[in-house]
Amino acid sequence: MKIERIITMASPAVRLEFLVMERSLRATGCDLPLHVIPYTDEPFDLPPNASWLVDEELFAGIARHRSARPCRKFLALTQTNAAFFDADILHLRDFRTELEGLGPDTFVVADTEWNKARWTFSAATRRIYQRKSSVWLLDNFNSGFFAFGNPILTRAQILAFIADPEWGRSTREESVTAGEQAGINWLIHRSGRPVVNLCLPPRRMESTMAVDYTELLEATLAEEYHEDYQSLLAGANRPFFLHFAGGMHFTKSRIAELFLKALTAEERGPFLEERERRWIKAAQQGRWPLWIKILNRMVSRLDSRFSIQWRPREQHLKL
Repeated sequence: MKIERIITMASPAVRLEFLVMERSLRATGCDLPLHVIPYTDEPFDLPPNASWLVDEELFAGIARHRSARPCRKFLALTQTNAAFFDADILHLRDFRTELEGLGPDTFVVADTEWNKARWTFSAATRRIYQRKSSVWLLDNFNSGFFAFGNPILTRAQILAFIADPEWGRSTREESVTAGEQAGINWLIHRSGRPVVNLCLPPRRMESTMAVDYTELLEATLAEEYHEDYQSLLAGANRPFFLHFAGGMHFTKSRIAELFLKALTAEERGPFLEERERRWIKAAQQGRWPLWIKILNRMVSRLDSRFSIQWRPREQHLKL
């Protein structure tokens, strides 16, 4: 498979993650053009050999049909010979070697979403998948990385899907599986493109998901397991990137230290401040009674300017 461009999606809110992704990509020797889909309409300065990838008609359609903003990622599916990487990815080695020998109609992914699938399907698409195969989850994927040769969809096809009252519902903000995950899985399923997951046989590459290397996944894991994760990332089947999905780079896990080491001295200060803020917020939320959490969510939806503010005592903030 020939790759001629890298695509990502970013906004000022994830500029730091984007810079780490871009620097680590270049460090692997990949000098392909980087196209950035704007998550919001707030531009920021891009590094050399990077440019914005914008389709105003598609973005307007996404907004008009109240689809989740991450659905702007669908724009990547209209491109040619492209590889998409989420902004919260840390590259470990050149990914292009893993795509050698694969045809241009192959849709390549690399994740372990099949063992913890939650957002990759809607109630409607799940019924279709289950009728197709009893092991349908093996075809589901996390949209943090994908690569392909020939274009998969046109703008018109994407807009028609989003506007569809039944199938487009997976992209609606009110959907339980809101976001682009369920939508992009269904789009690829409908395209008929063969999905090759490099984390499944025959390749069986080690997981690209940072959560799979952290003690947050299973509190019962033996301590010696955590000393071994570095060997998994250095072996013959090591992944070519790590995806810190769900804010894993802000957690108190050892795998998150790899992201911290990728920061410059100038970036580290703001990152640590944000990490501390998130830790405090998590500690606060973790001690709230369920009824208060529900009430706070209701208040926020009625008027986002207001929320119930918890007043923690000093001993509650011990992390």
